[in-house]
Amino acid sequence: MNSNTKNSLFVSILQGRSSKKNQGYLFFSTFSVVVILIIISAIIYNDPHLMLRESVSSLGIKSENPNGFILFRIALIFSGLLFIPYFIYIYRIFRPTAYHTSRSALVISIISCICVIGVGFFPEDNPIPHYTNAIIAIIGFTTVFSCYLYIFIKKIINKDPWPKIWQIVGLYIVFYGTLIGFLFVFFLFWLYYYHRIILINFSLPLWEWILVLGIVYWIIGSYLIVQNPD
Repeated sequence: MNSNTKNSLFVSILQGRSSKKNQGYLFFSTFSVVVILIIISAIIYNDPHLMLRESVSSLGIKSENPNGFILFRIALIFSGLLFIPYFIYIYRIFRPTAYHTSRSALVISIISCICVIGVGFFPEDNPIPHYTNAIIAIIGFTTVFSCYLYIFIKKIINKDPWPKIWQIVGLYIVFYGTLIGFLFVFFLFWLYYYHRIILINFSLPLWEWILVLGIVYWIIGSYLIVQNPD
């Protein structure tokens, strides 16, 4: 394959116009690099980075993770940038089924990815921009995934060859389950922080990790479900 062909293929992948197989190369290579960087960042954390005790964002604080903070920040910036082509790819597949909904989902997903980049640029010890970007990203991804639930259901009603009902149930019961669990634990944290009320023991950092894994689960699961149009 000559350089012009390679460049053309890479551009088509970035534009979300390539085959599922080619999109998968970028998607999973990006995901693998991000996971490796985060794991290394956690391993070289000052103290053992326990999910029960340390939030996701603590990996990006220089004073707490002087040897690995830059790896975590690079991982977030890298994922925010290179997940955008995936959402463009999803948009092009769903556009014939629900044009306006898929278009809205694309815009919100790009904003969410930009906010992930913002979380990487602004660590947790710079709280206002950090938490603003994090909250927008979580709300954005939740909105996008909900838009695609509507499109998935519409495709099932139209008796399209995909998705299967069990695939959608498996995809969304996990994501919404992690989201509801996080919101419930966040409510318990709020009661404790502002009113010193402890109903049950909770671990907000652990549920932050679980929510992040729930978002990643949806992204990977949706890739496995969607099919290129004939």
